[in-house]
Amino acid sequence: MDDVLAAAAQVERLKKSGDAVLFVPAARRDTKLVSPHAFTGLQDIALEETPERSGTLKGVEWDAARIRTEMLARQRILLVTDAEDTSKPASSARDRIKISTLREYFRPVADEQVRGRRVTVYERRTPGRPS
Repeated sequence: MDDVLAAAAQVERLKKSGDAVLFVPAARRDTKLVSPHAFTGLQDIALEETPERSGTLKGVEWDAARIRTEMLARQRILLVTDAEDTSKPASSARDRIKISTLREYFRPVADEQVRGRRVTVYERRTPGRPS
């Protein structure tokens, strides 16, 4: 079962002012589309053009290099993705850069799985501190 409303509720509970959000795959942006109020205050840093403007369900994302640059300018990022038991390896260059940048420069501080979705909060690593 895939419950986007439950995942949105997790986002609303975990977010803090100034946080960014990413979706892997981009189709998980449907969580935001069905419950936009839960994402109020979060910046969708991979999104170049909204679903509404682009006439698509998931919008148009920046290229991988721009996404990485946007990520590295943040201290906290919420990742909305599939639950571990249903997730597939990242297939697009954009999704691969999101995952690799999170692994290299951030550390998970909260991880919630709920009905087919997963919300993980990442904080920027402090140089010189073990993760």
